[in-house]
Amino acid sequence: MSEVVYRINRPEVIHEQFEDEYVVVNLKTGSYYSLSGSAPVVWDAIGNGATEPEILQTVSSYYTLALSSIQSQVQEVLKSMQDEELVVGESIPADSRPPRQPLAPAPEGALFFLPVVEKYTDMQELLLLDPIHQVDETGWPARLPDAQ
Repeated sequence: MSEVVYRINRPEVIHEQFEDEYVVVNLKTGSYYSLSGSAPVVWDAIGNGATEPEILQTVSSYYTLALSSIQSQVQEVLKSMQDEELVVGESIPADSRPPRQPLAPAPEGALFFLPVVEKYTDMQELLLLDPIHQVDETGWPARLPDAQ
């Protein structure tokens, strides 16, 4: 029997955590994203190689909420992350999955906020530069003229 396990779309996608928010960059598209609300908990579960039911259970447990009260919001943010190519689902045999690491418990009294993924495109041109090959004579990244 196989399961669909979600993972971060590496190496095209990188991320950094800033307090209770993640900034995620898709190096293929040049878009970057802010993950806030409960989206960082979803992201952590994905980074841990979770299935959709496990992601839902993780968020439910983290905030001590009924699964039914958060299911549609979590599924929607997971779909958004897939549509933006931040995460991918892979079908793998259930018996070949590596063990998952438990996530840190929620802080006392953590409140559930809707998972939010905000997309930004204002730095696409800069993020799509190839800093190794597209540099000017001083070594700074520079857009090379398009070859005609």
